Amino acid sequence: MSFVERHGLWAPAQSEAMTAVKDTVTAEKLETIRLSFADQHGVLRGKTLMADEALKAFAGGCMITTTMILKDTAHRTVFPVFTAGGGLGMREMQGGADIVMVADPTTFKVLPWADKSGWVLCDLYFQDGRPVPFSSRQILRAALDKLAARGQGFVAGLEVEFHLFKLDDPHMAPADATQPGQAPEVSLISKGYQYLTEQRYDQMEPALDHIRRAVQKLGLPLRSVEVEFGPSQCEFTFKPTVGLAPADTMVLFRSAVKQVAARNGYHATFMCRPKLANTFASGWHLHQSLRDEASGANVFMPEAGGGTLSPLGRGYLAVFAGRSDDGRADLEDARVTAEAVGDEIALGRALTGIGFGQMFPDPIASRATSQRARDIARRCGDDWAYVVATINLADSYVFRQEFDEAEGLLDEVQSRSEALGDLRIVAEAAARFLEQHSARVFVFHFLSEAIELEPKAA
Repeated sequence: MSFVERHGLWAPAQSEAMTAVKDTVTAEKLETIRLSFADQHGVLRGKTLMADEALKAFAGGCMITTTMILKDTAHRTVFPVFTAGGGLGMREMQGGADIVMVADPTTFKVLPWADKSGWVLCDLYFQDGRPVPFSSRQILRAALDKLAARGQGFVAGLEVEFHLFKLDDPHMAPADATQPGQAPEVSLISKGYQYLTEQRYDQMEPALDHIRRAVQKLGLPLRSVEVEFGPSQCEFTFKPTVGLAPADTMVLFRSAVKQVAARNGYHATFMCRPKLANTFASGWHLHQSLRDEASGANVFMPEAGGGTLSPLGRGYLAVFAGRSDDGRADLEDARVTAEAVGDEIALGRALTGIGFGQMFPDPIASRATSQRARDIARRCGDDWAYVVATINLADSYVFRQEFDEAEGLLDEVQSRSEALGDLRIVAEAAARFLEQHSARVFVFHFLSEAIELEPKAA
């Protein structure tokens, strides 16, 4: 009995898809198949197996070390894996022990840019069949299961912005192989500043077409290819899909863009704002809704005369904005307690969360709260709280269209974060703190992909 059968890991649809995978491997005469999973940073990791071995691994699983999910964005293992519990208090993570990648046959693709190569997305399990709690896809699946128990499904459409540069020098000399490696030198393929003009699109089309054709051959639900305002900046948009599909589309799309670009002499980056002259910030829009699985109706839509959103829709938005009643109450309780016991670090962190929650209704109040949090964090030497409070403060200026002040604060955030050694560590620390206080989403405008090195202008 295989690992999948022993632990009941595939649904009927996955078992049926496995038959199609075998047929495709034979018909396309595939030689290799990449087994990949998305780590906590959205980086695809895994192994490439010979096609016949890969087909066995679909049902039997493929071992991979737990250190793959214990990396920072410079790909260093940051937990003491050779201590008791592997630094996480979990015997299963100790000593770089193996976990099991289990392929999801419904995600199988033939890669159009890699000759005779297949690709499949995997889920992570411990050797006893339990889901790995740090597996990003497993976390999403658990949330979807809760929705399904309510008779609801998750729907999302993607609009993804990124920069596409001409690659002038990849810096592949041995001396450049530091960790992280030396950033490439790049130049523009468009000067920008002509939003959605056909002239700029035509200028970028030779480079974009390599990517567009690959994305379409993958069967991803592409809607449009657009030129953004900034130099060498573009956007791909995708039709709404349900369940795991939007997340699966995003990780495969980002990986495909980078690989296709590199094979054709370009450098693609999804970091929000490359540190190059005259670049503009990129972002991505995640259009979300919940649907009633029985009727297919959008449950965020209000009854006739019921306002802009249904009560469920308003509650969903409030939690996402960190402005739920529970979130405000938790943060206020934390503030009162910290002041009562004289714990300045806890006070600064509570005020940081409160300042974020105030942003949307009242950016002026948020500015005052965030400035106080920043002052406390500076006095206490709490680096991450200082960084997050400074981001809040910058946002309060952006909301009032006071961009010069915001720019100076964001420059300070970047230099302070770089001094800490890892931008994503700062972002994750803040996100963990805010989540503990029911503030579910915290936007780090230019920390969205700290995995990327900043490219250098040629």
